[in-house]
Amino acid sequence: MRRLQVPAAGETTAVLMATAAGINHRLFRRKLRAARLAWHGVNDRWTVRLGSTEHRDMERVLAALESN
Repeated sequence: MRRLQVPAAGETTAVLMATAAGINHRLFRRKLRAARLAWHGVNDRWTVRLGSTEHRDMERVLAALESN
């Protein structure tokens, strides 16, 4: 069983972002992988600092999901 990863203060995760938006977190992560973000490596966690460029990239992908 996988342990729940709690982000540090000032960070967020794909699961937290998707849950807050009412989007399935697995679908969100699939779309993030499909976006092929240069900063994210294979099997890396989707944990980013709030307000960072990476966070804005994730918000952009999430916004595209919300608009569909």
